[in-house]
Amino acid sequence: MLPPFTAQRGSDDTELSGKLVDGTTLKLRANIDARFRVSGAPFCQDVAPPFDCVVAPGQHTVELVAGQAPRISRTITVKQKDMDVKFELGYVEAGAGKLVQIAPGSSAKRATFEVGARRVTVTGGEEGAHQVTVVVRPGTTAVVN
Repeated sequence: MLPPFTAQRGSDDTELSGKLVDGTTLKLRANIDARFRVSGAPFCQDVAPPFDCVVAPGQHTVELVAGQAPRISRTITVKQKDMDVKFELGYVEAGAGKLVQIAPGSSAKRATFEVGARRVTVTGGEEGAHQVTVVVRPGTTAVVN
């Protein structure tokens, strides 16, 4: 990557040179409406899936930003071969009069989580805050009480 540069006033023939590294394509995919951010890739910030992002080999953090979701990210090591980076998500909805805790100090009626078994905190109601194990399935909503 070239450092920031400002041409001299009145110059018409300024040249910059640099070495381009071979890029590898990250095929960013998600099963819900979301945005991606890839560290070390300035042209892959706040992009909607599906999106093909070309990055230099090395370690990168891929963050998925979705409404009513905790921080969801993966650290990957990119080599010479193109990579598929797919996030499968589902929803957890709290029962009547309750909320699902997304992060400390942040709760919602319905929250987005990666698929698989998740331990979530349910707040409100007569029981107060308590943890529940729920299995999140792709694109579906699981109700917790």
